[in-house]
Amino acid sequence: MQEGAKIGASLLDRFIDCNLKRGDSKLIAEVASKLQDGNLICSLFDKIAGLLRSPQVKFTYLREWSTALNALASSEVVREEKKRAYLTEFSEIRDLAKNA
Repeated sequence: MQEGAKIGASLLDRFIDCNLKRGDSKLIAEVASKLQDGNLICSLFDKIAGLLRSPQVKFTYLREWSTALNALASSEVVREEKKRAYLTEFSEIRDLAKNA
């Protein structure tokens, strides 16, 4: 994926699936931190929720996950209740990033 390129849900899904199979959470984290579309961020967190249960992945890329969650929090395209659900589910990430 090229920096600055617009991506859609289908490309993001393929990218995540490919990198999950390769065990490359670093690339997923880097892309997550660059996403601005709230719906894509929701899709990403849906696909990687299990991955984020691993403390190693969660804490190694804490800044990237937090950046994506902050972009979601400020998204105007995602309903408030949906944002709240994601921000609650992944609240530990944002809390830890604030203290890091």
